[in-house]
Amino acid sequence: MAPEVLSRKKKDLHSGIDIWAMGCILYEMLCGKWAFTGEDKKKMIENICKGKYSFGEFKNELSYEAKHLVHKMLEPDQSKRITMYGIMSHPWMTQKKK
Repeated sequence: MAPEVLSRKKKDLHSGIDIWAMGCILYEMLCGKWAFTGEDKKKMIENICKGKYSFGEFKNELSYEAKHLVHKMLEPDQSKRITMYGIMSHPWMTQKKK
């Protein structure tokens, strides 16, 4: 769940929630594990709300562009989170595949 949903500060639904979810899915596809973990549910929620995650052992395996896109999608401040247009025009999405 997006930080704004967990904190219950915002009552309106917006595309930023979906972008957060897509960021979580992209992270899982790239790394094969969940982005946000914790010793217990409370710590996991705290990490989500702070946007605290790590690429860990995959840090050197992933391109800068891939990590940058995930970082922009998992921005805890919804007003700073990348938009759908930003995702579609991001270098990781537009780069030529070999």
